[in-house]
Amino acid sequence: MSLLDTTQQTTNAPLHLINETQNLWLHRIYKCKADKCIQNELSSRIDELNTYSSLNQSLTQHFFKYTQGKVATPNTYLQIHQLDQKRIKVEGLSYTHKHHEKGKHFLIAYSNNTPNESIQLKNTDDQCIYELKQSKALLTLKSDQPTCQHFSGVYRLYD
Repeated sequence: MSLLDTTQQTTNAPLHLINETQNLWLHRIYKCKADKCIQNELSSRIDELNTYSSLNQSLTQHFFKYTQGKVATPNTYLQIHQLDQKRIKVEGLSYTHKHHEKGKHFLIAYSNNTPNESIQLKNTDDQCIYELKQSKALLTLKSDQPTCQHFSGVYRLYD
C-alpha cells in the first residue's frame, strides 16, 4: 500500500483535496529534469501526505490560490487551523522556481481570530505582514510590503 493510499484512508481531509494536490504534484514532478529536483519533489510530497495523515482536519480549512478562475501558477496553498475559539494558525506553501529546489516560500503565522474583521498576520519565516479577509468560501490575503507578495491574492476554499 502506498503512502497516498494510506493517507486517503486515514485522513479526515476531503478526498478531492488529496487527489487535487496529487495531480498538482504530478504536474510539478513531470517538469523535473534532474534527479535532485525529483528527490526534492518526492520529499516534499511525503511531508505533505504525512501532514494530511496526522492533522485533525475537522478544524482545518484548505485554500488554493486562484487567478482568472484557475489554480494559480506557481501553485500556492494555505491551511487555516482553528487552534481555539480565539486563535488561528495559517500555514502556506508557494513554489516560485521551476525546479522547486530553492523556490519554496513558507507562511507560518498566528493570530487572534476576530469575527467579521480583517486579521493581521506576521509571517514567522520572513517577518512579512499580511491582512487576511475571509468571506464564505473566498479568502483574500494582501501585503503592502513590496517584497511580501508571494502569498498575496485570492484563495478559494477547497473543503
